[in-house]
Amino acid sequence: MPVGDSPMTITLTTNALHPSSTMVSHTLPAPPRIDPDSAKYLTIANDRRLSICAAGSSPLLSSFVVSCTVSYTTSSSPVPRHFSAANSEPCSLVGSLCAERACLSSLPSLATDLSQILAVHIVSDSESPLTPGFLCREYMNTAFPLSVMDPAAVDVVLAGVTTAGQIDWSTVKSAPLSSYWPAPSIYTGLRVSSHSFASLSLCLPCSDAGSASTAAVSSLYDSLRALASSPVDLSIYPSDASHKVKYAAGVAFADGTVAVARQIVGLEYGTSLDPVGRLAAGIEAKCGESVSAVSVMIVDNYGGAHAPFGAGRAFLGELGEGTGMKGADVYYHEWVDGEEKREVTMRSIKVEEMCRGLPTFRG
Repeated sequence: MPVGDSPMTITLTTNALHPSSTMVSHTLPAPPRIDPDSAKYLTIANDRRLSICAAGSSPLLSSFVVSCTVSYTTSSSPVPRHFSAANSEPCSLVGSLCAERACLSSLPSLATDLSQILAVHIVSDSESPLTPGFLCREYMNTAFPLSVMDPAAVDVVLAGVTTAGQIDWSTVKSAPLSSYWPAPSIYTGLRVSSHSFASLSLCLPCSDAGSASTAAVSSLYDSLRALASSPVDLSIYPSDASHKVKYAAGVAFADGTVAVARQIVGLEYGTSLDPVGRLAAGIEAKCGESVSAVSVMIVDNYGGAHAPFGAGRAFLGELGEGTGMKGADVYYHEWVDGEEKREVTMRSIKVEEMCRGLPTFRG
């Protein structure tokens, strides 16, 4: 129910995992058209942000604090609880941990009877609301079973702050989590260790790129599947044996040329080299020739076509206008209900649409 025009007082626990812990009261100005739960959890997130700033514990590289508060229920109680966390950075960029992943990845061990995640609330040092980055979008949309975190039912609530460090209620916005991650992988929710991808591949098109097909797209699909399926020299990349699904990415350009690369698997999965990121040199070379990208695709060794994953989406979405990448078509498979069984069909989406809502920093 929307908050009215009168001030609102809320009482917060300092540690949601222990409801008997110290209680803190806040009297808030009336947030226009913000429901009370959102106002409460945004305030909790901002309190965490302010405490980090006051302690001089902001991230080492950026000195920019992002705070996330997730509300959830457990099987033992329908009463909503919350947990908060902030971003953290080591001495290298790629090892950084965003607030959303720091928060959500802790929940299953902190609340072993986790039942349902209700909403995600994000406040940062920025005066404007900061949208989740692509690694967090992917994690939030794909890391939990639908019964626990349904992207269509979970809202992401964002707020900017005033120059005094308090929430600027006029900036608050909310959107379903699913809106941040169009074109999800057809493998979302599958437990790789127990799934038979060989049987799944029987219902995936091999040489046919589906209703969105052109000869060029079909050719790109076939070449990428062949690359993903080709043996990897384990004397060079021994860690490739640690994951059964192999990915290859390709970009087709307006001059008819194609750049391709395969994923390099790291023993620690997070250190794997994204196949789209490995196309950077080829994309840069075409920029120098003023040749635009036309289509993008990832294909795996079982025949599944995918839109870029988190790191790849961020790379493509953050490329400048000089690459012509924003207008390129991304091709991917999507599940549809057939007459007798679920089937896959090929869809397409523009890079610009796939990467909408890029995070912007102001403050």
